[in-house]
Amino acid sequence: MAKKPTAPQDWTREYIKYRIREVFGSMAAMARCYGLHPSVIKRALGVPYPKVDRVIAMALREDPATIWPSRYHRDVPAGNPRLWRRWINVKSTTDEDGETVNPGAAD
Repeated sequence: MAKKPTAPQDWTREYIKYRIREVFGSMAAMARCYGLHPSVIKRALGVPYPKVDRVIAMALREDPATIWPSRYHRDVPAGNPRLWRRWINVKSTTDEDGETVNPGAAD
């Protein structure tokens, strides 16, 4: 029997904290650097928080979809309207011609 393809796994909370500490020394220092309250960083590690997800990804020089594929993968939010709205507000893609395409725009 063929195995089902496994979905990419999110980075663990501890690994994200490790990477933040490696670059900034502490999560509070990163929050100050970007003008955020330290508790917001902790909250984003547990629940989808698109604005802070982008800040964390930018600080770690990664894409939010690389860190949290379950939050930003196109197929996952399709069944959950709440996540789909967030995905539309955060994610923009590029088509084959290099033009930016907004996935939430009506054709």
